[in-house]
Amino acid sequence: MSRITVIKDEAEYRGFFSVPYERFIAVEFTRGKPSSKMLDCSTLYHKVIFLQVDVDEQSGIAQGAGVTAVPTIHFYKNDEKLNEVPNADPKKLKDTLSQHFGSKIR
Repeated sequence: MSRITVIKDEAEYRGFFSVPYERFIAVEFTRGKPSSKMLDCSTLYHKVIFLQVDVDEQSGIAQGAGVTAVPTIHFYKNDEKLNEVPNADPKKLKDTLSQHFGSKIR
């Protein structure tokens, strides 16, 4: 079962970053549906919030995040960007999740 929230507008997107407690967020900027890589990871890393932003529907969010390639995945701790994985490279995606969030977090 997917734990990816598809972002509908900028207010919803900003809401995920404006909380007073620690949270880890992975945002996939893509066209259309979330990638199978993100779907797989969302079932393994339960302490990470997974978001998907369609760059065609939410171009302002993508521009504000500095997205230059699609798909690209950004990782945040609260509102601080930790890392970026251009082209949603599967190995870099899993390496980044492991580096920042440990092995599979349930």
